[in-house]
Amino acid sequence: MIRRRIQGAPVVRKRRGAAAASDGAEAVVERGFGGPVTPGSPAPVPGHLLDRLVQIHGLEGSVVPRMVDEGPQSSEPVHANGLVGLAVHWLRDVRKYVVCTFELIHLDIAEEHLVAYEPPSPAEGGFDVRWPYQRAAFFDFCASVNDALLAKGWCVVQAFKSPQMREEAVAAARRRDYEVPKEELLPDLLGRRGQGKVSHMNPLLLTGVEEAMLERPPASDLEGYDQDITKLFGMMGPMTWDSMGFQSFGRTEAMTWVPFAGSREQNALTPEPLNDDDIERDDVVGRHVQFLRRRRLCFLYMVDSEGGKLTLHPRSDLKREPVTIPIQRGRLLVFRCDLMTFQFQPQGHHLTLLSWVLEPPLKIELGDIIANSESLTEVMGIKEGPLVPQGMRAHIMSGCCLTGGNVMSLEGAAMLYMGATDAHVFVPYSRFDTDIYFTKDGDNDLRPYENSYHHHGGLCSDDSAMSFDYSFFSLEPAEAEIMQPQHQRVLEVGYETLFRGGWTKSTLQGQRLLVYVGDSGTDWWLNLQTRTWMGQHHGYAGDSRFEAARHQSITGQRLSYCLDLRGECWICDTACSSGLTAFCTAMYSIKKSSDRNTKTTSLDCHCPGALAGGTNMISDPSVYVGACGQHMLSLKGRCFTFNGTGDGYARGEGTSMCYVKISDSDRDTELQEASAIGNKVNQDGRSASMTAPNGPSQQMCIKASLREAGVMPHDITASECHGTGTSLGDPIEVGAVRKVQIKVPRVEPLMMSTIKATIGHLEGGSAMSSMIKSITQVSALSCLPTGHFRALNPHLEHSTFDSNFQTECARMHYTTGNSHVSSFGFGGSNGHGIFWGEGIVDTGDIKALAMMSINKRPLPEVRPVGTNPDNWDSDWPAADGKDGDKYEVVIDQDDTEETPVKWTLVEPAPEEGEEEEMESCEITGNFNDWTAERMMAGSVPGVHVTTLEIPESGTLEFRFLADGDEEKVIAPAVPKCTRKTAKILGPEKGPKNSWTVHAEPGSELEVQLFFTKKWRSVTWLKPED
Repeated sequence: MIRRRIQGAPVVRKRRGAAAASDGAEAVVERGFGGPVTPGSPAPVPGHLLDRLVQIHGLEGSVVPRMVDEGPQSSEPVHANGLVGLAVHWLRDVRKYVVCTFELIHLDIAEEHLVAYEPPSPAEGGFDVRWPYQRAAFFDFCASVNDALLAKGWCVVQAFKSPQMREEAVAAARRRDYEVPKEELLPDLLGRRGQGKVSHMNPLLLTGVEEAMLERPPASDLEGYDQDITKLFGMMGPMTWDSMGFQSFGRTEAMTWVPFAGSREQNALTPEPLNDDDIERDDVVGRHVQFLRRRRLCFLYMVDSEGGKLTLHPRSDLKREPVTIPIQRGRLLVFRCDLMTFQFQPQGHHLTLLSWVLEPPLKIELGDIIANSESLTEVMGIKEGPLVPQGMRAHIMSGCCLTGGNVMSLEGAAMLYMGATDAHVFVPYSRFDTDIYFTKDGDNDLRPYENSYHHHGGLCSDDSAMSFDYSFFSLEPAEAEIMQPQHQRVLEVGYETLFRGGWTKSTLQGQRLLVYVGDSGTDWWLNLQTRTWMGQHHGYAGDSRFEAARHQSITGQRLSYCLDLRGECWICDTACSSGLTAFCTAMYSIKKSSDRNTKTTSLDCHCPGALAGGTNMISDPSVYVGACGQHMLSLKGRCFTFNGTGDGYARGEGTSMCYVKISDSDRDTELQEASAIGNKVNQDGRSASMTAPNGPSQQMCIKASLREAGVMPHDITASECHGTGTSLGDPIEVGAVRKVQIKVPRVEPLMMSTIKATIGHLEGGSAMSSMIKSITQVSALSCLPTGHFRALNPHLEHSTFDSNFQTECARMHYTTGNSHVSSFGFGGSNGHGIFWGEGIVDTGDIKALAMMSINKRPLPEVRPVGTNPDNWDSDWPAADGKDGDKYEVVIDQDDTEETPVKWTLVEPAPEEGEEEEMESCEITGNFNDWTAERMMAGSVPGVHVTTLEIPESGTLEFRFLADGDEEKVIAPAVPKCTRKTAKILGPEKGPKNSWTVHAEPGSELEVQLFFTKKWRSVTWLKPED
């Protein structure tokens, strides 16, 4: 844009209400395309040529140019007849126009020597649009260029440039370094049969739209020409999406093009063919292929020339005739290089600038990453640590626990274990009459099998242990009153686990979910026996509820019944290993036949998952009294695992459960808490006694789990021990671990710990609570410590293998970890589980991490055969690829960081016509018991609106159904999503995630869904907002 101040003709700028300019002042009135802007009165009628192109004629002699404030200029008289320019100002007093010619010469010309000028067509030597003289007209100018491109695919712009500017640009161009493009690349850069030398250009080094909008003074006149291209791109770039269907992502740096200085230079700079270094090392071919596929517009600025012609050749499928225009200095040609090519045939010397506008890189949807564990681990940026599990694997999608220390979630458990907090309390009188059953002087007044010297336990609070929302599970108060505490806790913890996994009561109905629960028995039958003596059972005559309340066999069946689950239900009692045995059996049941070469035992081998857990509740003194009679419980009331003072175990209670599913999905790996990669159970057989631990059997169980997981002993990062604190059990367990570990040297010490010093021994629920700790360990990448550990048990032999017994929280050395769990029942049933996970703090989207790693590798390989890039074979995405195409990447174990990526198309993006428009939308959530409610159509197409009332809980959950179809769910990519900017899935079958909003109960909230083929968003706000 030209903004010159004309000497001797001051511009009058008058503020509204200000006094008029003084008499006699020669005023120059600035105008835009919209008409005259006068100091206070309408422009005179003779000014009708203002802002119009005019041609000068009928002058006698020459005209002295008018001087301007800036820029190179000449005061030499000019023969003006025949010159064309723009009437930029009207000099009222002398009744002349200031005409700015295309050579940027300002002349004072009387109106009678001017005639309106209509430029001929570009093919006849004219132009389509002139460069604007004033800043205010620049947007309209860019819109005119955009309209011409839309109409015919090209546009010729006439610029205002002085001879001095042109000469300075030519002089600056001579000082540049030049090269000749490779023979195969020459036609793509210089057109058909193009010749000459060019300055170096990186075709992928771009200037974005935002940067282009910034104004910087040019360092030279040659840079001024380049800035003209930048300004035009910056203003016109955002228009191309609506007008021409592509997004202007950025423009390349300008490439300076000049002819050879002579035949000697031409012979010396003969284009060379591509060589191996261009293809493999320097990525010249890869960058060029990407440049060709992304370029959409070409700017060809004819800075200086001595004539010639330029021909535009449209693509053959457009069925248009070629267009030939003369080469003229000061002309800028903008054309759709994706629709046509060009042939530049100059006569003599020329100086030309070339720049291209590129669209964004193709948005590739990464499908499957085919790689072994080692290669995939490297792609994900995991440099050290256990490898990412591959193939069909067990994903622990959610977990929940209720234990001592008021723990009600995995997060709470992690905090409790991290501080090695002692969760033991004196058994409250609400459980039973402690005055009768507890000794007053330790074991000094112990009467075996009559009272207990052990007075503490890792107990849940009475509120958690005795409160139960029976109505939520559609139970009657009379039935809830006589239910075992285990049954109540399994219902509550089991449903919360499934809820955290994305299920609700309505979506669970009829699902073939397996329920496997470890329960080693209850004291509750004594409570019912007392009720029987009191005759209360007669109130349940003809009713099975009283009988069901005393049976251990329906601990899990109650959950299946209340939630209408149709999968296999099984109760496991192997004493202390019940929970882990139940989990291992569940894993065996949901694996498909091909995964373990045997027939599945479940009703449906395609069941969506399993709920596994363990439970134990203390409601009677009988176990305290019986265990103290055998001196199994600690005299000090705590578990002193690994400690020299270990003298027995301490009791605890709680319920822990996890929801697990089998799949090979990387998406499940993203959302999971951990992966269960190896789980085995075996039996001691005949050992020293029925209840004595068997070291060799424990070793066999650990080794079998390692084989199933496909890991080596040194891959173990942390080991969660059974560790009851007995003088016999702890050394045998550590000895079994030692004999497995000494086979292979370790890089770092094995970290060993146990939770029993924190929450006690939960008996039937013990193994599952240890599993929960292992899950939190791999999520936090830390080994959580063992409490009450001061002096090592002298019978523990661990000197021959590298290990640490953790007394404080210790960070793992890697970004992934394996945590192992051992659990041993006193009847000889051994269980061992291996759990893999990555730190939740450092975890990102797996495919996003993979894309970051892939993008660091060399560009895909191109195999140029011939001179036409369209015929070259390459590993790039398809040349006609679209956003949303799904590709597969194969990563071989022999690949290095220097191995080029190979993209293989597996699923093309749906065509515009293939995606159905959503005619209506319905919303479902907890506000309407997950039934469907029709939303109103908004004022903007694609917008759907409804107003909801926040439920009494203060939490609103919702998702959408396209056209009311339950198989077209629209939901967030993450469960319990509170962010409006989260990725939106669907419409598709299966998503169970929902948006979650916390607000004042009873208040109203307006929910809006904007959903079109290209755009989608969800928002919510108060109606008054």
